[in-house]
Amino acid sequence: MDIKAIFFDIDWTIYDHKNLRFAPGSIRAIKKCQELHPEIKLFLCTARPYDSFRRLGVLDLGIYWEGYVASAGSLAYGGGTYIHKDTIDEQTARQFIASCQKRSLTCEIVEPLTRIRQGEINDIAKRYYSIYREVIPDVKKYQGEEVCLFNLFSEKDTDEEMKKENPNLLFYRYCDVGSDVVSAPHDKGPTLEKVLNHYGIKKEEAVGFGDDIQDISLAQHVGTFVAMDNAKEEVKKIAQHICPPCWEDGIEEGLFYLSLIPLPK
Repeated sequence: MDIKAIFFDIDWTIYDHKNLRFAPGSIRAIKKCQELHPEIKLFLCTARPYDSFRRLGVLDLGIYWEGYVASAGSLAYGGGTYIHKDTIDEQTARQFIASCQKRSLTCEIVEPLTRIRQGEINDIAKRYYSIYREVIPDVKKYQGEEVCLFNLFSEKDTDEEMKKENPNLLFYRYCDVGSDVVSAPHDKGPTLEKVLNHYGIKKEEAVGFGDDIQDISLAQHVGTFVAMDNAKEEVKKIAQHICPPCWEDGIEEGLFYLSLIPLPK
């Protein structure tokens, strides 16, 4: 198998939420793969915005990442340039913020490199931040900054009203208290394909690792998809290989399966 690119999801793939750490064996294995195969380009492919995974520490692991697909496909970066960027126009952004303020809803404004918060840390926001390991961004008034998406903290009973008031936006609920609000369809795969085209890499030459529903789209745009054993059943059904769960350093076994590193000891 001639592999030229590998795309790694973060949460529950290389980051172990069970033990609140990057899986140490997986990180060692990725480093070993990079040492043995410097020609293979390594990418992050995550639902998290750039500011979120930067603060999590994924860029401080001693791995050279060629680039990333972030915010579940809203943004892609590689080789020192933005390959893809979905943005929300200022008028639409202001209307959405007004809808949030009317209902006392809190949201994060996700820019290409940072996040700012609108609203207080209410009970719903507290529930969100108790689920995800995040640094809470500061409150800042929106002044027309470039917006890739909104991270809305709300319960399901607000969905229909918010959609009706903001017809130019798409709402993707990813947990009981959180929705991504975007201007274009919300999938990793099509944006990943743009990354491959940018580098002249064929689908068959790309590998993906993942665990969640968003990674089904990732799987559809790579030649080989490896699912974590902790993945959702729908995700495991479409995988060419299932490696051990993230808390058992599953990436290590997955890279061995791909004949990229020696047999783990």
